Parts: sequence; C-alpha cells; structure tokens
Amino acid sequence: MPAGEPKVVITRWFDAPRALVFEAMSKPEHVRRWWGLRGSKLLVCDIDFRVGGQWHYVLGEANGN
Repeated sequence: MPAGEPKVVITRWFDAPRALVFEAMSKPEHVRRWWGLRGSKLLVCDIDFRVGGQWHYVLGEANGN
C-alpha cells in the first residue's frame, strides 16, 4: 500500500485454535454458514487467497433481493 493511502485495520480475537479460525474464514462451505444478515443466504462464495487471487460473495435475501 502506498504511503499516505487510507487503510482499514480490523483486529478480532477468537477463543479457538488459529487453524480452526482460518478454516472457518477461508473455506466456502464454512463461510456460507455464518456470513451475512439473519434470513439471508450466501448465493456465491468464491475464495482464492493466492497472490493475485480474489474473493467474491453474493448475498440474497428471503424476499428475492
């Protein structure tokens, strides 16, 4: 990140083994179970943490939005 650019740093602490937290946050089958708002569903969950990779989530609501 270039010097002077704005950035956001988020820190969370979990009472769980590091490997388990990483798995819960990096595998689509787990992320689908907890990401989003109550009553919504994660319709697309693509995760690629390789250099140059990206993540793509699409959230759908029960009313079709």
